[in-house]
Amino acid sequence: MKNSTIKDGFLIPFQNFGGKGETLHFAHANGFHPLTYQQLLQPLTQHFNVIAIEHRPFWQKKPTSADNWEQIANDLIQFLDSQRTKNIIGVGHSLGAVATMFAAIKRPDLFKKIVLIEPVFLPEMMINLFHLVPFRWRKHLNPLIRLTLKRRDIWDSKAEVFESYRLKKVFAGLSDEVLWDYLNSGLKKRSDGKVTLAYSKEWEAHFFSLAPKIWKELKQLKTPVLGLRGEHSDTLFPKQWAKWQNLKTTHSFLEVKNTGHLLPLEKPQLVAKEILSFLNT
Repeated sequence: MKNSTIKDGFLIPFQNFGGKGETLHFAHANGFHPLTYQQLLQPLTQHFNVIAIEHRPFWQKKPTSADNWEQIANDLIQFLDSQRTKNIIGVGHSLGAVATMFAAIKRPDLFKKIVLIEPVFLPEMMINLFHLVPFRWRKHLNPLIRLTLKRRDIWDSKAEVFESYRLKKVFAGLSDEVLWDYLNSGLKKRSDGKVTLAYSKEWEAHFFSLAPKIWKELKQLKTPVLGLRGEHSDTLFPKQWAKWQNLKTTHSFLEVKNTGHLLPLEKPQLVAKEILSFLNT
């Protein structure tokens, strides 16, 4: 892990997965660490120098009103500028996909091509409603916020978390190896010897409370794009998937069968293969 200074005095940690060739940056999802995606990213190191910043929940204790989805894009821009790198490949999942999109719109010089995996492109009516409702009431609109804040976040050991999470439907499509990558990177030890979330549930709920405005912005995106969706996604709904395809006919699209929102963790080798196929065209 290395660090890059940003303008407000923080240090942005990032993971360098190694590899040779052009730079490929990966932006992770809400609640996940870049090392969770090792099974996806390692195959890409055969062709690219793969790096991934850690988003603010890993290095800023609490969220503020300024910490929205676009702030994650601003962090990415600041980081890439600090590395003096341009014309790279950008890949992102969920929150990371939206941040990568915003960064490519703001600074098209930074990206040669981008891959957006399960971006959070919500229905426009839902986005507008969220922005009309006061922040403190938004948990009543999105049950994910309430469930996240109520979720257990302290355990006796990683093994206990593994046994619990192995039974959860949301992780059913993950191999044991990927689930361990998630736990080894996503849990940290407390002073009492127990383990807790490295990416706090307060931060995770914070992002669930912010519906990013994306549809007008998406029209401005000029960078070549591959869009990936899980067949059973509960985030990128079929109508919004079709709307995206109608809006940006020059983009490439692929729906991956028998997967959901966590498709880069459920089918990492397949997703890596499709990313490489797109980048080689």
